[in-house]
Amino acid sequence: GQRSKTLAFDKIGDKMIDFDLSTTEGVGVAQFEIVAEGGGERATTAIEIDVRNPNPFVTDVKNAVLQGGQSANLDFTPIGAPSTAEATLEVSTIPPIDLASRLQYLIQYPYGCVEQTTSAAFPQLYVDKLMNLDDKTKVSLSNNVKAALERLKLFQTSGGGFGYWQGEDFPDSWATNYVGHF
Repeated sequence: GQRSKTLAFDKIGDKMIDFDLSTTEGVGVAQFEIVAEGGGERATTAIEIDVRNPNPFVTDVKNAVLQGGQSANLDFTPIGAPSTAEATLEVSTIPPIDLASRLQYLIQYPYGCVEQTTSAAFPQLYVDKLMNLDDKTKVSLSNNVKAALERLKLFQTSGGGFGYWQGEDFPDSWATNYVGHF
């Protein structure tokens, strides 16, 4: 769309202006710089917008039970958006509980009240006790927990408790206890 627009003011005040934005097909964070100039003044600000795939996550599971000495070939065909397709192999002597996909579901959960933010981060504190994780995954989990702590600050009320949604004036006792336990 248009990269710049002009507004005229006949008195002091605010005006809204709309811009059509397009992102790439990938997911992540889009960054924009906003510049306003007029009357010899200049103001700039940078904003970030989360770019999410509007479709739900899709999981394709293939199971194989092997007896001693057997082998199996499992074909992998990526599904979904190219930037989100991934594969996980879980090998176990017990029936599969699919910890990796359950963890990924929590990390990618798209909603964000105080309960959901906490619930997504809480298990990431302990997952290394249940799974063997590589260093990259450990760093990623640590960063996720730190990001959740930063996000939870946005739910805190002036009295120190936590509201269920950002900007609420009154704390929710259950939410406050849950975040405090986390």
